[in-house]
Amino acid sequence: MYFCVRWWAEARHGGTAQPPLRTARNGTIMPNHVLQPDSDERAEVAIYVASMSADLATMARGTGLDTLGYLLEMVRLEAENAARQTLQGDSGA
Repeated sequence: MYFCVRWWAEARHGGTAQPPLRTARNGTIMPNHVLQPDSDERAEVAIYVASMSADLATMARGTGLDTLGYLLEMVRLEAENAARQTLQGDSGA
């Protein structure tokens, strides 16, 4: 997860980061190591996840996938909470 955060943040800001990958036994491509994001990246990713999960929840509920919509709303709430906690921690609150 943290690897993806770092790679996503660098790519989003115009970086040319190439993810170091390895292949798992089942053929799945996986990151070779885990990086810890700084708090700005953590908050940015949490806000992005909240936004995307809200959109996906709307789509799911609009097509009758109510349980999936509910779960995506829980993801949104958790992501918003994580972003809020990260940002409050940055400000010393």
